[in-house]
Amino acid sequence: MADQKKSKKEAATVKIYSRVRKLMPWEPTKISVKIMDQETVHNVTDKKTSQYTFTHIFNMQKTNEDIYRIMGKPLVRKVLEGFNAVLIAYGQTGSGKTHTLVGKPEQGVKGVLPFMLEELLNNESVKQLSVSGCEAYGTHVSRIELFDLFAAENVSKDWALKKGSGGLEPKQCTSRGVSTLQACWDRINQAHDASHFAPTGKNPESSRGHVAFCTKVEQEDGQGGLITSYLIVVDLAGSEGESAFTPDFVKKVDPPTLMARRLEAGCINTGLSQLQVVFNELKVKGRLTKSRGNGLRRILHAYINQNCMISVMFTLSPAYTNRVTTESTLKFAVQAGMVKVQPVKAKAKINYKALVEELQKHVEEQAALVEKLNDDIERLDDRNADLEFKIRQLNIKASSASSSSSSADNQDHIDDDENMEQDAAGSSDEP
Repeated sequence: MADQKKSKKEAATVKIYSRVRKLMPWEPTKISVKIMDQETVHNVTDKKTSQYTFTHIFNMQKTNEDIYRIMGKPLVRKVLEGFNAVLIAYGQTGSGKTHTLVGKPEQGVKGVLPFMLEELLNNESVKQLSVSGCEAYGTHVSRIELFDLFAAENVSKDWALKKGSGGLEPKQCTSRGVSTLQACWDRINQAHDASHFAPTGKNPESSRGHVAFCTKVEQEDGQGGLITSYLIVVDLAGSEGESAFTPDFVKKVDPPTLMARRLEAGCINTGLSQLQVVFNELKVKGRLTKSRGNGLRRILHAYINQNCMISVMFTLSPAYTNRVTTESTLKFAVQAGMVKVQPVKAKAKINYKALVEELQKHVEEQAALVEKLNDDIERLDDRNADLEFKIRQLNIKASSASSSSSSADNQDHIDDDENMEQDAAGSSDEP
């Protein structure tokens, strides 16, 4: 029973990270997100400031390699121990999810996933490494389909030719063996290119579905058998709202395209709601229920078990113009029970005119007080001078009196001496 409770507790533990990306050149310099320390971040909205606590927060200066060392390596170790590991990136469109996970191969920027695959490739215990890709995409919430991203029919750029299935088994998706880092890059790019992505008002290459990069790791168990574990990296489509459909974007696209983006947004948000349910189940029960569901839940259900380690990266835009969607991202973490939040006491707005008037009044009061004290000091000085004069007069009188008394005493002594001499002379004249 104790072991069961321990397993439940361990299964329910989810590491929560956050990355605040750099401001884009076209964004205003005013920001809403302020990193307080490595675990705490503030977000300022029009109504309030809220504080959120994470396992670790990566600031604008941190690179993908920095993130890999702190967040990715523990997941790789878990996989090498024979367990499954899941890494999920969540955030608004354009907040840096894909950049963090995949990188920019054409610019030589490695994402966290290539770093993780490179470490697995370099480990001597790994005998076989194969990757596959699975995407949850739809335009109707009841018909979200899974797409095998390495299947020949889904390589086409023409969405009409792509074929998905609501009942696809994620572990049955087409896999490709990899033995070099370049092969890993190629497979990641192939899967990404085969997924559904299109421009929105906030991102010229917005993911329209939730993409899972699945890596199967096979190791020898020392007895001639194989130990199989999985590394799952999920690049979620951006949390969507009407803010993604800016007036300029609406003008540029035709009505059918705009409707398609809105329908996709509904399916994207359905998947994100499913993710909240997944996290709540893990928190309460320590495992997922038997219901496999559809879309994103169906993908995750195939890999999340009681021995699975999960890390979630929340990517944030610091721009003040994105403060509302940033707050929505952070609230998602709170509602899923992953992040603690507490309000930050708002600072009072300063009325500088009233403050100056109050200070002037205070200065005047202090000046009047100083003047009064100076008058009191002058009166006390005069009184002290009078007292000192009187003391000097008394001292003079006392000194004079003392001198007179001494003179009188001396004369008395002289008279006494003369009288004694006369008495003595009189005595000697008697017969």
